[in-house]
Amino acid sequence: MPATDLAAAKPDQYYALTVGKAASILEAFVAGPPDLSLAEICRRVGLNRATAYRLLYTLIKHRLIARAPDGRYRLGLALIALGSAAQRQVRLGQVALPHMRALSDVLQLTSFLSVLDGSMALCLERLDCGEIYITRYQEGERLPLHAGAGPLVLLGGLPDEEVARVLAAPAASLTRYSVTERTAIRARVEQVRLEGVAYSDQDVTVGVGAIGVPIRDASARIVASVSISGLVQELLGERKTAIVEALQACATAIGRELG
Repeated sequence: MPATDLAAAKPDQYYALTVGKAASILEAFVAGPPDLSLAEICRRVGLNRATAYRLLYTLIKHRLIARAPDGRYRLGLALIALGSAAQRQVRLGQVALPHMRALSDVLQLTSFLSVLDGSMALCLERLDCGEIYITRYQEGERLPLHAGAGPLVLLGGLPDEEVARVLAAPAASLTRYSVTERTAIRARVEQVRLEGVAYSDQDVTVGVGAIGVPIRDASARIVASVSISGLVQELLGERKTAIVEALQACATAIGRELG
């Protein structure tokens, strides 16, 4: 099933019960004292001691939970790094939105802000504009990195070994125009790296195209992509050069403000 179809699935179809129990343990620390005993965790989460202990052991291994010398448990230091990453994404969205709004208003096209989420691209922000409503890739949805302009920009920003790892898995075909052959995807990656812009020609939605460019931080590292989507004949026709220039100006302004 394509990644964009997951939101339409039954709510519990993809729910991993063990992961949910582990998340419940972490949530048990939100309201209450900073440290809890095993018995207190079991009572708050509704788990038996054996299950809670196994989950706590795993969370400790990932530094999401720490165990004090007295045997009580507290939140681990790895959560600080996760929280910091989440804050960066929130700030990225806050910085990008005004520039994306100006971009969409000028071009009368839908704009997207995408970030890496493991081996996928996550739609962090989306602004709808123009007469055509794009149904796929809503906020919070993910796309494979080989599909769509914004995701392809992110794939091009990865080191070669990471690109190879992503392409080691079978590439999903979202439409009959999707590029799924590994050599062809690599060629697209090299073109994106060379030109600094990615083009999508109906590989996510039939009839719809997209253009994307990277957003870079002060060290020139790609931290996100901004893209525009609309009818393919409009995007990849006479307006293509003007759209690319507007996208690049938007991405530069966002990167400059991020610092």
